[in-house]
Amino acid sequence: MPWQPLTYAFLHANGAHLALNMLGLYMFGRDVEHTLGTMRTWLLYVSSILSAAFAQIVCTILG
Repeated sequence: MPWQPLTYAFLHANGAHLALNMLGLYMFGRDVEHTLGTMRTWLLYVSSILSAAFAQIVCTILG
């Protein structure tokens, strides 16, 4: 479904994994946004989500 790559970012593992990701985003997100700017930070975040989803699809198909 078209929305799966975006929901994948939040639902691809267990609760502890999600909590650690959110902790890292909380700890480092402000500095990243300050360095890159708001728009580039969102672009980085969305491109990271989509590239990770793509890599997972490729590994699933080839593996």
